[in-house]
Amino acid sequence: MIQDINPSAQVFLANVSSLTNQINQLTNEASSGLKISQPSDDPGDMVTLQQLRSEIDSNQQVTNNMAPVLSNTQAAEQALQTAVNLVSQATNLATQGSNSLTSATQDQALAQQVGNILQQLVGLANSQANGKFIFSGDQSQSPSYTLNTSSPTGVTALLSNPTATQQIADSNGTTFPVSLTAQQIFDDQSGGVGFAGNAVRLDNAATSFLTGGTQTYTFNYTDNSDNAQSRSVVLTGGVSGINGTTVINQLNAGLNGTGITASINASNGTVQFSSEGAFTAGVAAPTAGISTVTAAANAVNTSQYNVQSAAFSGAGNTLSGADTFTLSDGKNTADVSLASGATVAGAVSTINATLQAAGITGVSALATGDGTGISLEGASTFSVVDTSAAAGGPSPLFTTAGSVAVAAANNGGSAAPDNVFNAVNSLLLGLQNNNQAAITNSINLLQLAGTHLNTQLAFYGSVQNRVQDAQTLASQQNVQLQTQLSQTQDADITQVAVQLTQDQTNLQAAMTAEGQLPKTSLFNFLA
Repeated sequence: MIQDINPSAQVFLANVSSLTNQINQLTNEASSGLKISQPSDDPGDMVTLQQLRSEIDSNQQVTNNMAPVLSNTQAAEQALQTAVNLVSQATNLATQGSNSLTSATQDQALAQQVGNILQQLVGLANSQANGKFIFSGDQSQSPSYTLNTSSPTGVTALLSNPTATQQIADSNGTTFPVSLTAQQIFDDQSGGVGFAGNAVRLDNAATSFLTGGTQTYTFNYTDNSDNAQSRSVVLTGGVSGINGTTVINQLNAGLNGTGITASINASNGTVQFSSEGAFTAGVAAPTAGISTVTAAANAVNTSQYNVQSAAFSGAGNTLSGADTFTLSDGKNTADVSLASGATVAGAVSTINATLQAAGITGVSALATGDGTGISLEGASTFSVVDTSAAAGGPSPLFTTAGSVAVAAANNGGSAAPDNVFNAVNSLLLGLQNNNQAAITNSINLLQLAGTHLNTQLAFYGSVQNRVQDAQTLASQQNVQLQTQLSQTQDADITQVAVQLTQDQTNLQAAMTAEGQLPKTSLFNFLA
């Protein structure tokens, strides 16, 4: 049997096939610009290509995410800068109004300007960008505030417990927060600081407390998991007693982990407790020595002074007896007198009118949620002394037990000293009532509010810088990744053209040479 008539022909055909395949591959590379367009082209580099493409897609997503955040941040920064300017205008108006020569007519004209400023601030709190309310946090489809001149702060919050939890990640996976709520910016709330009862001064280093004795404090609070907790802290006086600093140190050591902090009130030297969450604090009678808190009818509290709802009872829910008390904000003192039979609404009206007349604008009376009692709330420290109890009879209004419920910062708390809405509204009320003391007091509140706004403005400036830095980083990484991708998959067109020309020449030469070879057929073997 004849196995191969012409072995050289088989070799020739194989070489031609190889050249043809190579020419086809080079032609594809020249037309597509890619040396790898399918897995079979280079299985090893295909894995690298897939990884590079995935990183590029991820980087592009980061860039896409940053664009609306940057837009919102710029809108927020512009709104806050406008707010800073408005508060500065209000401060100038307060300075004008504090002049003792200013007439009631002039005050009313100034009040109209301040009212416009308050309305503009509410509008800024409801600023929008990209179809969303940028200061409404996680509830960005809804506005945060509406103007309400009958409210202590001049506004009504439209959102319950607003939060801003959005965070964004840069190309390295580092996340950072990008927004604040209108409450944090314009309506800062005090977490509640204070203690009911007659707290003696702790700032006298010569005073020794609880000599040879002890005193127990009991705290009820809610932990981070919303579980009710209780903690008892025992102060120990020792043989020689302890001073105020040691009192605070012992309290804080016992309160560790509760979120409640003890400190000495800077204005009156008494013990105070603070927390961002709701809590109650009670104190037992001391076993010996001078106690730190007694159950008298005095109270000092920087945010809320709870009252005895049972004081209002009977038909029509009226005050069960006449009551008198004094309230001081450290600068002015008001003597309040309530008649027996006063309703909750009547008592609230009388108290607020008396406070306004005395130049106390940072404290106001409100009806309790159930409408059966009164709560006194303030933007800064104030004290209450119930003089009807001091005169010999039990107070029909204020509690005299050594405990107080303190409201949470974002849930029924009181306006903080740097609350923007409260500062402007305090000025507005002072001007409307031609109250020089209230107008002068509002200047300090407005200055605190301006400082607070600048702090929030700095936050957005920082966010904007981080977003721009993240965009720059993503852009630089994209350049590097695209370069690696190009080096891996792109064809060298010049080299491809040279190689293609050479292969085509070789194929043509081979075909020409093959045609000039002598032809051998089966008849040559049969001769």
